[in-house]
Amino acid sequence: MGNAAGSVSTILNESYGWSGDTYKTRPTMEFQRTVNAGPRNITGNAMFSSHAIGVYGDPPAGPDGEKPLTVYFWCDNSGNNQSYISPIPSGYIAVMRATSGPTDDSITDVYMGIMPTPGNNTDPVRGWVHGPGDGDLWSTGGEVSQATGYLYTSSHPGTEIDNMSLTSLGPTYSPSQYCIWDPVTGNYSLSHLVQPGDWSDGMTTPSLDRWMLRRDVGDTSTGPINPNGSAQAVMTGSTTASADMGMDALGNMYLYYGGDAVPAQGTSYNAGIVKIVPSADNDGNIPDGSKASPWRYTTVTKVRSQLGESWDGAGSMWGVGIRNGKFLIGTTIGTRPGPGEIIPGTSSRQSRLVRIDPLSGLGKIMGSSDNALGRNNSSTYIPAVNYESFDMASAQELEVIQGTLYNDVDGGGTSTADGAKPEHAQALAGQRLVLYDENKQLIGSTTSSAKGTYSFIVSENGQYSIRVTQPGVIQPDGSAVAAHQTWGASTSGSAGTGVQEKTNLATVRCRTGDIVNSLGRSAGACLGTLEAPYIDKNPEALGGVGVEGEWPFYGIVTIQTSAVVPVLDFGFSTRGSYGDASMPPFKSTIAQKGPVLQSADQNDLRLGSTLGFYNDGTNDPSANAHVTDDGVMIRLKDGSLSPLQGAALARGHSYDLNVNVGGRLSPDSKVSVWHTNTDGSEPSGPVAADTTTGDNTVSIDLPMSSGSMKRKQIRAIVTPKTVTPTVDDTSGIFARHLAGAASNNTQPWTVPGEVEDYSVYTANTLVRLQVRVNNGAVPAAPFTFALTNIDEGHLAADNPSHNTDSLRVSQVGTAVTSPTVHSVTQAAAGNPGVKITDTTDKSQLGGEYSISTIDCHGTTDNAPFPTAVSAFEGNATVTGIAIGSDVTCRVDYDNHARFQMPPAGGKTLGLTIGLAAMLLALAAMTVLGLRFVSEKKGKSFSHSRRL
Repeated sequence: MGNAAGSVSTILNESYGWSGDTYKTRPTMEFQRTVNAGPRNITGNAMFSSHAIGVYGDPPAGPDGEKPLTVYFWCDNSGNNQSYISPIPSGYIAVMRATSGPTDDSITDVYMGIMPTPGNNTDPVRGWVHGPGDGDLWSTGGEVSQATGYLYTSSHPGTEIDNMSLTSLGPTYSPSQYCIWDPVTGNYSLSHLVQPGDWSDGMTTPSLDRWMLRRDVGDTSTGPINPNGSAQAVMTGSTTASADMGMDALGNMYLYYGGDAVPAQGTSYNAGIVKIVPSADNDGNIPDGSKASPWRYTTVTKVRSQLGESWDGAGSMWGVGIRNGKFLIGTTIGTRPGPGEIIPGTSSRQSRLVRIDPLSGLGKIMGSSDNALGRNNSSTYIPAVNYESFDMASAQELEVIQGTLYNDVDGGGTSTADGAKPEHAQALAGQRLVLYDENKQLIGSTTSSAKGTYSFIVSENGQYSIRVTQPGVIQPDGSAVAAHQTWGASTSGSAGTGVQEKTNLATVRCRTGDIVNSLGRSAGACLGTLEAPYIDKNPEALGGVGVEGEWPFYGIVTIQTSAVVPVLDFGFSTRGSYGDASMPPFKSTIAQKGPVLQSADQNDLRLGSTLGFYNDGTNDPSANAHVTDDGVMIRLKDGSLSPLQGAALARGHSYDLNVNVGGRLSPDSKVSVWHTNTDGSEPSGPVAADTTTGDNTVSIDLPMSSGSMKRKQIRAIVTPKTVTPTVDDTSGIFARHLAGAASNNTQPWTVPGEVEDYSVYTANTLVRLQVRVNNGAVPAAPFTFALTNIDEGHLAADNPSHNTDSLRVSQVGTAVTSPTVHSVTQAAAGNPGVKITDTTDKSQLGGEYSISTIDCHGTTDNAPFPTAVSAFEGNATVTGIAIGSDVTCRVDYDNHARFQMPPAGGKTLGLTIGLAAMLLALAAMTVLGLRFVSEKKGKSFSHSRRL
């Protein structure tokens, strides 16, 4: 500006008249000196190197309802402080405020003062201390929050957001810092050292958000470190931030970053858009950043070029403008059009900008007509000559949709008291979300941060669909376990009143009822939109059209204003049915890639009456950690059911398993069964059978084998009939899907059903004992027995066989089967059989009990086995035993208490006690079966069975 009165200086050129890929600039504000310059003067155009536009205070609105705008100008650093304010306190720089006036261009309000700088102190201690910065102070860019009127400024240009090692656990010590200043009250808050979104003091694993920011566009690593703790090979680039920013209604800042030039081809560079979120206390105030509560950054998207264009890094990007959701960056960077392109902007009177779509991450070079410097009357513009464009500003806020993805650890879909998230929730990082417009055309995608957060910047009002695609919980090895939705939350809001009221409405879609509240927050259980089993197809390419009815997890947002940020939150879980077998023989846990059967609706499909619902599998030597394993039993020949868990089975024998199936999908289900020794030898299966609701039969054959008793485990899995399961999930049939794999278009994302594991014992030949009391009272003590030719395992873990047994009867007339296992030692041809001897202490029974019958038959096929019985010795020898035999011997007792004399005065039975005893002995001789041995005479004779 000249020193003489009447001199004119044009301060701001605003872009307008958009057409295609070019823009024009025209002056919109002039300063005219009314008196000659004095000692306090604006000493140079650096005073106007940065500017921002917004509403100052609460001025009255005009007839059209709009409030006047205020433009702030400031010099970019303390070295260019203007002489019209002197002295300027340390840590402050000069600022000019000019408020728009009537249409006759009359001057209404110009204010000159000072404001604090963000500071750039990177000292580990002083870097967190409140107060304006010191040293070489800069405030190179900034914008006004259209919601609060606060001015946000950035610090030193050309500095990186984060340049720490990817394996570092410490904070970031970067001079890229920020200030929020209230120009009305003068209060301010400083970011100090901005940290990754997931950083905390004392953290034990490297930051994922730091890795997301620093990694190149084409990097293929899965994180900063490997599962063993070693560093991954990560392609990294500069994170230098632009000097300027965009804002949303919540006061979050969005900056372009990329010290690397964006090439015409290839992806070995780093560029993107980063979001910086100030900290907030419980009252919503913005405190200074601190170690305990730092301001944080997360990556919104990476940026790529198109059409063979390229441009320089962000170190000299002084200006960022926002226009309808697009970022305009540049003013001083070098731009190189693609092959055959002709883009205006080759002289110093012209500027080239790069327009970035934050949804797609694609950048496009834009040219301009000649910049206009000023005017010599009301209608004639004078072209600029060798004048540099410094900054851009916009009174627009970014229209943003944001939210958080959670791992609902408990899987119950229950919200915290404030509805903020699921109970016991963890952040769900690395999830892909895609955005569709109202025509269901895919217009952008993003990835959730380490804290599970995401943001979409949209370009206009309208209806948008946000879809979470193929959600999974990331494992230490970098793979993911597919998850199902359990929870959702939405936040809506309005701005304005009366006919000016505008509402942003957010809705989480759920098949049991949508989650929506036009007045604010709503949260609750959500089972997604589709009944299991469902397919979560790969999203379309950019510009492709999706089918809403095929989306399992999504929400809808209708936007009418940028003054409200709508929120869609989602909760997912991998809680479901896991195995509890040991390893070997079966994989059971997530880390081992054991099978996981899961569904948001626990009534979809199960084995037995109770569905196992766990966070992970369990390696249990006895496969007995899950009490919910209640769906599979052994079906005996008489139709009765015997527990499978802990049972003893004969090798070379066939067994019918009774499999009980329930749930909505049970009419069209399938059960698959595997079995193998605990060391992994002799694997067998699957034996598969189509099943329906209720009891079903699946038969298994145990292979012949040699040796003593061994432990074997059996795995049963029920799935929908359309699924062909595997014994584990190493092939990814259940939940180990690769995101984006072609198979995701045809296979269920999660498989409903249940897995149950059982531990059994196998032996070459088995004998089991049953006892039944036919009459009288229940004995007061158990019956005991000794057996010969039986392996005594001495309580060995894999050999529970015993040569003794004890059975307690609880009900007269009902046979009791002993859980004790008896493995036959010699079962080859010519074996001596098994002698069973009653060793009961009869004095403890509370009455007189004697054996009436001993009957031996096949456990599963009821085939008879010859039995030689000694009535007076109380023993029997079972013969006909061979390898593969499974024999059950039932010992029946009669209670002689029925022959006791009645009380005095009662009626007589017509039989004396002695006669009763004699008849009982004769009865024993006529019913005891195949062979009777007389102890007194040493003779034997044969007789017939009692009918």
